[in-house]
Amino acid sequence: MSNPIDRRGFLATLLAAGTGLLVRSVKAAEQPDKPKDRLVAVSLGSLDGIREKGSGMLAEIQGETLLLIRTEEQKIAAFSPLCTHEKCVVEFDREARQIECNCHRSSFDLAGKPVGGPAKEPLRQFPAAIKGDKLIIKLPTDPVLPPKSQKN
Repeated sequence: MSNPIDRRGFLATLLAAGTGLLVRSVKAAEQPDKPKDRLVAVSLGSLDGIREKGSGMLAEIQGETLLLIRTEEQKIAAFSPLCTHEKCVVEFDREARQIECNCHRSSFDLAGKPVGGPAKEPLRQFPAAIKGDKLIIKLPTDPVLPPKSQKN
């Protein structure tokens, strides 16, 4: 048989539970909501450098520089152009069908995975889809590239 709880014990338990809920509520209120990603639409006609399969280009889209590669007729991959080794800007090598960094000779496949050189982490990739005559890219709210004063 359990011991009945007296009034003082009940109030102490209730106070402790209430304090725990209050602390949790205050912590939740102090943490700002994480900003949502943003969808960016750009006309495919303005992207001359990726008109055909196997082509790629650096593109300035709404203040962001992205590396775009047309991997299939109806598929475009969008990457941060920063090498994951030392943050140099990468380029698409059409003949080699890979992404290369000229600073320290890192190379990446068309999925952004490192295949050579000192880079060990994949390139940051952003979801992208072709919808009619538009390219839709889901970008984070944080900048893809650091401010110009921080770039190499």
